[in-house]
Amino acid sequence: MFNFFKKRQPPAAVSLELQDMQAGYLFDYDLRTWQVTAVHDYVYGKHSQAREWEVEHSNERCFLQCSSDDEVSWCFGTKINLHEITPDVRKSIIATEDPPKQVTLRGQQYHLEESGTGQFYQAQGKEAAEFIYWELIDAQDKRFVTIEQWDESDFTASLAERVERWQFSNVLPSAT
Repeated sequence: MFNFFKKRQPPAAVSLELQDMQAGYLFDYDLRTWQVTAVHDYVYGKHSQAREWEVEHSNERCFLQCSSDDEVSWCFGTKINLHEITPDVRKSIIATEDPPKQVTLRGQQYHLEESGTGQFYQAQGKEAAEFIYWELIDAQDKRFVTIEQWDESDFTASLAERVERWQFSNVLPSAT
């Protein structure tokens, strides 16, 4: 009964900044509300880092990524089937250790822009998985395909588009 008069503790500070989102957060992008389902970190070389938020809207799964090296850049994309890319990227990498210099995905041409190695920290964990990546970009420097090789025959691919921070709004923490 007298608990009503006890001094209440202020709630823990919650950041409503896009770059500080955690699993469960919500945000609006492209007229849809997305929920963060997981947060991962990437380290590329010695000076480049990225944070990736796995996000979901209805049954659609995508990712939002913020990269920083000399400047901060944002992209929004989705995982794709490697077999959608022509010519056969897997075959080229296994044979020559590189993808073709130019590929086609969904009628759009992409040319090899950069490659390197990185470490992936799933769910911001302490253990890193190493991978090799290749980034292929379109002629407008807006959309890009990333191919990642996780071991000798394990590959993943994604298609992403450069976006601006101002395109996102209504960042809210998890209700739980």
